[in-house]
Amino acid sequence: MSVALTYVKIQKSKELLTGTSMPVKEIAFNLNFESVSYFITFFKSRTGMSPGEYRSKSGGKPG
Repeated sequence: MSVALTYVKIQKSKELLTGTSMPVKEIAFNLNFESVSYFITFFKSRTGMSPGEYRSKSGGKPG
């Protein structure tokens, strides 16, 4: 995956985690990840926290 695409996916993930109550599973599939577990690993490796942790710490809506 290119650096630009990685950046876009992380930014969109963050927007959806903080701006919606969309479940992590739905976010993963909307962003074309092949599995929820891969999305969680991808997100955590680039942000240092899981999508759920990010949502909680950023004041996002529970999904």
